[in-house]
Amino acid sequence: MLDASVTSHPIVQTVAHPDEITGLFDTISYSKGASVIRMLEDFMGEEDFKNGITNFLNHFKFGNAVTQDLWNELQEARKDVNITRVMDTWTRQMGYPVVTATRDPNGTVTLKQERFLFDQDANITDNSPYGYRWDVPVTYITSQSKAVSRTWLHSDAASVSIEIPRNATWFKINYHQKGYYRVNYDTKSWEQFIELLKTDLTALDIPDRAHLLDDIFSLAEAGRVSYSLAMDMTRYLTSETEYIPWKVASTKFNKFDVLLTSSPSYAKLRKYVQALVSNVYKKVTMAVSDDDSHIQRLLRPTVVELACNVGVPECISEVVAVFKNWISNASSVQKPHPDLRSIVYSYGMKLAGGEKEWNIMWNLYLKETDAQEKIKLLLGLAHSSEPWILHRYIQLAMSESNVRSQDFFTVLAYVSQNPVGMSIVWDFVRDNWRYLVDRFTLNDRYLGRLIPTITKTFTSELKLREMEIFFTDYPDAGAGKAARNQALDHVRKNIKWLSQHKKTVEDWIDAV
Repeated sequence: MLDASVTSHPIVQTVAHPDEITGLFDTISYSKGASVIRMLEDFMGEEDFKNGITNFLNHFKFGNAVTQDLWNELQEARKDVNITRVMDTWTRQMGYPVVTATRDPNGTVTLKQERFLFDQDANITDNSPYGYRWDVPVTYITSQSKAVSRTWLHSDAASVSIEIPRNATWFKINYHQKGYYRVNYDTKSWEQFIELLKTDLTALDIPDRAHLLDDIFSLAEAGRVSYSLAMDMTRYLTSETEYIPWKVASTKFNKFDVLLTSSPSYAKLRKYVQALVSNVYKKVTMAVSDDDSHIQRLLRPTVVELACNVGVPECISEVVAVFKNWISNASSVQKPHPDLRSIVYSYGMKLAGGEKEWNIMWNLYLKETDAQEKIKLLLGLAHSSEPWILHRYIQLAMSESNVRSQDFFTVLAYVSQNPVGMSIVWDFVRDNWRYLVDRFTLNDRYLGRLIPTITKTFTSELKLREMEIFFTDYPDAGAGKAARNQALDHVRKNIKWLSQHKKTVEDWIDAV
């Protein structure tokens, strides 16, 4: 999401001031870095990629290396592609493209690219040496052939054409979403995908189903397709039972949970998502088995958390029962299964936890020696529905004898995710900023990322103005200027979403 805004930054960049270093350790460095390497492996081929990486590691095992050294070693392994040219477009400019695919009646598909931004009206002030164009490795399949076809949409090409069989009912660009780009289709093609998913979802592999969901919602947010089209696609989820599509769907629905919580249509939205997730919830249940696959163990908490969040009755009753049994007999009853422990602690505290239960969990936290378990307990404690308990929680967490310094920011982040605690944390940080700076220093990476973390759910002009005043009063707050701008940009984007898309989603929900 960050990389689709004007406040992003390239993977490869120089640092002009020490306080900018913390700001570099974000999703661009890690998640985007991993994504473009995955794309690189795909277009190079696994064997050539591994050979190049092996040579790189052997060559520099006792020394330092720069980005170009990696490209040089990979170039030796795959000589027919200009690795440096391709990868510089992905690592030395911010952002990524959306590839628009338009099919004509003869079966020719024309591909064009442009920079993808969630805010298409954003003021672009940073120029790119590549003109915000990329060398895009294009992969595609069709209804007539699952064999992956490949071509390039180069940065200096206005477009490229590919030929699709005239009898192909659909074509899918960016096979398994291995390319770091989004794909937009003409309306007819999107409607064909929506119908295909409803009638024969297995015609598309699991990663491609997830990819379609991810792209259509992101394109809707950017105003490139209608949210009605994106919501139409979600209807097929009543038949979806796989992890990756549900992970994408839960992320999109959780975003609605933040943005539409005050909407008159919020209750209907919850009921709609309940209907979608109920089938897969009944399939996975909360019963964890030793025979579960890795993917099943990822699917279960994703589904259970979404089901509880939208109020599926069976999920609520099961989680509350497990929580009550555990919290009442914590010294003698086995803890909830690790896969579901955070969910039980959080939703149990939210739905069935009062002062007594909170105090029990707090004492369990103080006695706990396992670091991961302590973090899960901190999350559960942050889900109290009582404002005064959350105030007390923050005060208790300020003491290092209770909570480690690095975990104090975790407490603030967790409480800010609780709708009851969002303003509590924001007020605390503003009132105690000088204390935080004195205790942790401005160069502390955790303090540097605090403001973007606790303000990401803000959706009002009032909160935005409060942030602007705060940054005026404390111009050094946050991990450098870029991180401050990112925090403000995120809130502006939330506000703009409400003005541009809220009514469309509400109308769709009300018509269901």
